[in-house]
Amino acid sequence: MRDFFSPEKGILETEGKLGSISKKESCSLLLISDTHGATDYIEEIITRFTPEVDGVIFSGDCAADFIQFVQKAFDKNSPDLPDLFIIVQGNGDDSNYKLKKPQTGETVFISLPIVKKIKIAGINFLITHGHKHHVSYGTEDLYKIMETESCTIGIFGHTHKQYYQEQGGIILINPGSISLPRGGDEPGFALLEIKEDKKATTFYSIEHSGLGKELSFKIKARYF
Repeated sequence: MRDFFSPEKGILETEGKLGSISKKESCSLLLISDTHGATDYIEEIITRFTPEVDGVIFSGDCAADFIQFVQKAFDKNSPDLPDLFIIVQGNGDDSNYKLKKPQTGETVFISLPIVKKIKIAGINFLITHGHKHHVSYGTEDLYKIMETESCTIGIFGHTHKQYYQEQGGIILINPGSISLPRGGDEPGFALLEIKEDKKATTFYSIEHSGLGKELSFKIKARYF
């Protein structure tokens, strides 16, 4: 199995992946938030999308679900893991987690930031859960910090509603909740694809056809 490290806050990666993806001209990112115990959903979504994505961004709430999923993959020596996870702290999360590599017994400590600024495909991202920026009442505060930090793409969560807005060259995306949607929304997640100067966001809804049946993912909306 590939070896994973946490070289800085909010990052779990195979060696050199973050540096590599920051310089790429194109990449695909799976966006997940507010899992609230749906570890089976996490496993199926990531397993299905791993072959086509460069990394996963988790914008907070129940980060323990994510850590549990990764630990399970470590224990099974599973190849179905992307090379990069970016994880921020939600209002229901601790600030520190740990993983154990079964092959070596080594412990990997992961500290989660409230806000993570990072460069991906040459673009400045700002990733946060959003509870500190009052996103339940609007995105004005989040836009302000995006402008202050010179970020182009913002990923957040907390509202449990899928959201896309482009304003003044700034894009804000909320992938929604995979398990506890609100406001008439459906359980879902998103895929962000960047190719040179083009950006495409696809929102998926999650459908479950019954006990013992695998999940199906339906495209709900696309933004370019």
